[in-house]
Amino acid sequence: ALDLVGALAGGCGGGVVAVPAGSTRDAIARLTAMARLAPEAPAAEVLADELGRGVHVIVHLWRTSEGEVRVAEIAEMTSMGVQPVFKAEGGRFAPTGHVPSWAEGAPPSTFR
Repeated sequence: ALDLVGALAGGCGGGVVAVPAGSTRDAIARLTAMARLAPEAPAAEVLADELGRGVHVIVHLWRTSEGEVRVAEIAEMTSMGVQPVFKAEGGRFAPTGHVPSWAEGAPPSTFR
């Protein structure tokens, strides 16, 4: 996990990582916890900074009772932590009001 965080923060040009977790925040917490298990793991603040530089978008998926995979949440990783952008609520996908940095040029109404 520590090598993965280093690769993402090192400007590898992008990647897709699957982390089993119950939410977008849980995924970052789990990745952080796994990386901290390495004997050479840096301080928590350094690790958080590396994750902030290397992770931009987090997509949380869930499986329905029928076995279908659905998007539960899309979030942005910022210096403030995980900021939800869209969440599944009541059978529909709704914006949270947070406008992500990677949405430059998108109509503001997309996120309201």
